[in-house]
Amino acid sequence: MVDRPPIGQVIRTERLNLKQTQASFAALCGITPQYLSLLELGDVNVSLDTLLMICKVLNKPLSVLMATAEDLAKGIVSNSPSSSLSSGATKSSSMSSPTKLPGKTRPTAGKRAKPSTSSRKVEAKGAPPRSAARQGA
Repeated sequence: MVDRPPIGQVIRTERLNLKQTQASFAALCGITPQYLSLLELGDVNVSLDTLLMICKVLNKPLSVLMATAEDLAKGIVSNSPSSSLSSGATKSSSMSSPTKLPGKTRPTAGKRAKPSTSSRKVEAKGAPPRSAARQGA
């Protein structure tokens, strides 16, 4: 399992700073209050589209929310509703560098993974071959 920055906590803090309920904030973001609750608790993986919509409603760039979440995970910044990101600053004295993911995340250009023999489809016993089924349809 990959450790994720606590972005949900940051979103909750910012929502509370705007004095928005989960229901009203969720409506502005185009998501359900139940999903927002799970997101704030860190119980769901959030899509980039949803994060961008939330950032638009918060009027904050995604980079600021993510940096604050990383700082929160490192214990650098407080997570109280009064510690707003309105200035875009954190309590960190230096800029944090992007986190490098371990290992390769995608194949090298020009090299593709060979499909394993176990992933090939097997025809059901007694079923006509796929090519015959297509010709008859």
